[in-house]
Amino acid sequence: MPEGKLTGRRILVTRSRDQAAELTRLLQTEDAIIYEIPSIEIILQNDGISKLQHELDRIENYSWLLLTSVNSVLILNQTLRDSGRDWKWFDTTRIGCIGQATAAKVNELGGRVSLVPSRYQAENLAEELVKDSLAGKKILLPRAARSRPILPEQLRQSGAIVEEIHIYKAEIAAQNKQTLVELLNSNQLDLLTFTSSSTVRNFAELAGEFPWQKIPVACIGPITAETLREYGVEPAIEAEEFTMQGLVEAIIRW
Repeated sequence: MPEGKLTGRRILVTRSRDQAAELTRLLQTEDAIIYEIPSIEIILQNDGISKLQHELDRIENYSWLLLTSVNSVLILNQTLRDSGRDWKWFDTTRIGCIGQATAAKVNELGGRVSLVPSRYQAENLAEELVKDSLAGKKILLPRAARSRPILPEQLRQSGAIVEEIHIYKAEIAAQNKQTLVELLNSNQLDLLTFTSSSTVRNFAELAGEFPWQKIPVACIGPITAETLREYGVEPAIEAEEFTMQGLVEAIIRW
């Protein structure tokens, strides 16, 4: 049986445990040795979810629902289920997503996605949306607290009325600190992987004084890469396609 293209490579996955499965599977298919130590933990924001429920009651007022992560999709799906609804609730509202993974999850759960920008960043979603007049149109944006403000800012500048609701936080997974530090001190890792700015920031805090910057790093796109540079790290690998598959392909090329 032929060996995989990453046989024996020891790679750290820092995604939240709920979202690490796809990246881990793709890497293991290439025979990499994977360590899953999440640097983030998803914490629901009950006030935000209550507000989202209130806005769902008046969804007919919204022209667009924008979803920027799989986490947002899953939380929205549970909110729908808790009120006895499904994704048909959005039949009169267009859905826009950042990234194929987010769109695929919406489709899997029964929704219909109208827009996915060619590059999976907030700026590109905004650029696509403003091609049509947004003046006076309402846009529902349930997402993480402390998300980059550029998406709602650009939409409001184009005349849209944006209802941004923070439905979760990506907090530091403090319970993983000791495990992470022990692994780093073992000097076994060939590569660190980061799929968002929050995974970088939280990892840096968990790693503490350990000089993790010496380990080669792979990241999923320019926003995450820029966050790494804030910590003095120049990524060895930056995916050209901002998906888990794209990240793994970039790692293989490297």
